[in-house]
Parts: sequence; structure tokens; C-alpha cells
Amino acid sequence: MNKVWNDELDARLRELWPRHKSAEIAEMMGMTQVAIQSRAKRLGLQKDRDFRGFWSPEEIEFFREHYPNTKNDELAEMLGRQESQVIGMAQRMRLKKSKEFWKHINSLPNAGKFGHRPAWNKGMKGLLLGSGTSRFKPSNIPHNEKYDGAITIRWEQVTGRPIVMYRLARKKWIPYSHHVFASYYGEIPKGMIIRHRNGNRLDFRLENLELVTKRQNYLKNSPSLNLSDGFVASTMLGKGKMPNREEVKKVLLETPELIETKRSIINLKRLCQPK
Repeated sequence: MNKVWNDELDARLRELWPRHKSAEIAEMMGMTQVAIQSRAKRLGLQKDRDFRGFWSPEEIEFFREHYPNTKNDELAEMLGRQESQVIGMAQRMRLKKSKEFWKHINSLPNAGKFGHRPAWNKGMKGLLLGSGTSRFKPSNIPHNEKYDGAITIRWEQVTGRPIVMYRLARKKWIPYSHHVFASYYGEIPKGMIIRHRNGNRLDFRLENLELVTKRQNYLKNSPSLNLSDGFVASTMLGKGKMPNREEVKKVLLETPELIETKRSIINLKRLCQPK
């Protein structure tokens, strides 16, 4: 449960803020790091000048002036800081090295494309190391490669839904639903796809397979047109920001009576709209 800021919590934050990182304070106070940083900004709190993460205005001005033409390790030594702090501050301030700096770096002896050392295997194209007994031979076929006519299940990265694939030839796979449909009705016309009528992508009965265009498939699967439960629940919540939005949406989805009532209202409004 989120805590509500009060005088006692503000006093505790004022005590901890000057000498501790916001992540440490969040853990000690049992609050989120975002809440800590937001409250500290509202209260106008500042870190102590000798705090490790504090940068004085003078240091920032010095950093802004010398960063474009100075190596990171040299600048870190000048400021008495770690090189990682120099890199982090440059990213926050959106500073970049100057063209003169990179021109000087690239003019140094043995300066390679990615640094001062050229690749150890430069100019050794075709170099063979070892006996070659463990090396793949040209046109080698892995022992576990699938055969023509093999069936396998893959999982879509975005939706996580299964899709059954059928191998026609090496490196040529098609959805198994296309293979089943084409086996009975012939080649599928270009631009057409196979849709599962009941939504079950593992049901390959012929009566469950439907030949449609991509647009027809989109219209039949469109949440806004079909008024899916998720779409209706999102409509009930509106577009404004809401705390715990996902939790409230989950509660709505577990209450089918409310979803069905809202779906009926939307359908009624659509019927009343002039075409």
C-alpha cells in the first residue's frame, strides 16, 4: 500500500537525502525511488557538496568546457572522479567529443577503427586454425535438421500464441493450416490466408478452416469492431491516467455482467449513429 507523505516522513527524508542515494533512501523508507526523488524535488532538497554523486556548478562548468577535447580518463583524474562518472555525466548533459578530438585520436600511431590497436587477424582472410577435424564441412547438414513434411510448433514472440508449421522443403515452411486446406481444395490464391473459425489455432478440421483475405481477417479479429472483452473494459476505464489501471481492468474482466451491459450500450450507440 502506498504511503502518504506527512511531517514525520518529510523530516526523515530531509535527514537522509544529503548523504544517501535515492535508491538507498527508498529501501530504508519502504517507498519507490520515483516517489523519493519527486518529493525531494518538491521540498527543494540538495545533496551535500562532499557527497560522491554531487557536482558543484564550478565542476559542471569545467566539465562542459573540457569534455569535448579531453580523454575521459584524463578528465576523471582532473576532477578526482571515476571514469564511469565522467561518461554518465556526459550522457546526462548530452555532450559529445569534438571533430578535432577524433581527428587527433585517429592520427595516432596504430590507431584502428575501434581504438588504438588494430585487429589481431587483420590481413589474414582465410586463416585456418587447428586441425580442422571439428570444423563444419561445406554444405554440412546438422544432424537434427527436420525432414520435408515435418510438423513443428513455434511460439509468436509478441502474443506468445502457438503456430503449427509444416516443412515443404529446406528453409521453406508454411502454416500447417495452409497445407491442410491446400491438400483438399488446391493451391491457395495469392493474397489469401487461412483463418480458424473458432479461434483455436490447433484445430485443423476442414470445417474450422476458412479462406479469407487479409482485410477480412483483420475485420473479423478487430477488437474495436467485435467489441472484445478487453476492448470494452478499456472503454469503460477511458483514456485518462488512472492509478492501478491494470488491476481495475482485471476486476472488470472478472465481472461479465458489467462487460455485457457496456457492450450493449456501445452497440446501441452505433445503431443510433447516422451512416
